[in-house]
Amino acid sequence: MTTVVLDGNRLDELYNQVVQRIYRDEMRRSREYALAVGRGERPRTLADEYATWEELEAAHRENELAACRCVGLVIETRPDQITLDEVIRIRRLGATKVQIGIQSLNDEVLRKNKRGHTVTTTRRAVRWLRQAGFKIHAHWMPNLYGSTPEADIEDYRRLFDDPDLRPDELKIYPCSLIESAELMQYYQAGQWRPYTHDELLRILVACFQNTPEYCRLTRVVRDIPSTDIVAGELTTNFRQVVEEELKQRGSRFPDIRGREIRGQAVDLADLHLDELWYAVGIGEEVFLQYITNDRRIAAFLRLLLPGETPIIEELSGAAMIREVHVLRPIAGARG
Repeated sequence: MTTVVLDGNRLDELYNQVVQRIYRDEMRRSREYALAVGRGERPRTLADEYATWEELEAAHRENELAACRCVGLVIETRPDQITLDEVIRIRRLGATKVQIGIQSLNDEVLRKNKRGHTVTTTRRAVRWLRQAGFKIHAHWMPNLYGSTPEADIEDYRRLFDDPDLRPDELKIYPCSLIESAELMQYYQAGQWRPYTHDELLRILVACFQNTPEYCRLTRVVRDIPSTDIVAGELTTNFRQVVEEELKQRGSRFPDIRGREIRGQAVDLADLHLDELWYAVGIGEEVFLQYITNDRRIAAFLRLLLPGETPIIEELSGAAMIREVHVLRPIAGARG
């Protein structure tokens, strides 16, 4: 096993370059590589890690009729990697959801952290992905170099104030410092510091309160081993901390995960259909949800009503169901 020590003060290789080098070196040390060389055969290399479109489409057809099927495929990418051709390619792969690293809606913060994209790039990428019918799962990071608690709270509001964004799901990853990051240099120079526990709690409470009902907060705080964190929040159950704070304030959790009916008896007669309409950059969304009187959620459907020419011809004139989800069996339901 290769052991690599990365140093944020010595950035000789990019992260992906390091990963590729480790993978290549481990492959060359493998028993399969040695056996292939011994037989006079060409060993498998990184270039062999591929499948043809025909092979992929055959796998799709097999999956369609399988007893146990894959019903969702998620890919993760960056705003600057999204082009019209890439959106079409992702659909052809069979993906249903795209996780996209928005991180910030402040161009100066993005520049200082060398993210490689701008807010304009992010808005365009999300518009194209929504036009193609994907679920939008954004990543957002408070405490980036150059930001402040107040700026982060305002930045979060912009995620949902901007019709071109308004993600369906969101991961909130407060910045944590690890030794291999370039941020280490700024920390040592006193140009960046991690937020205190109380500062982060104040930000996340505001984030929860400003999350609309159509969005699901899937993760709060990245699960990085505490032994790897040089500076930053070490509490891995911070969502629970935020929820306890909101309970003490008498506030509700508007996001989907906070309202899910889990381990509780619910009858179809206890539910009613609620419609939440909101504008998006390419038309309108309707978030249809079956909820109780206290707004606990049992099922939902995301319906996109496009208002402009789609980027994919077969979607012309079509409304799109981007997601349908039943959170638990419901007594009295049929079908």
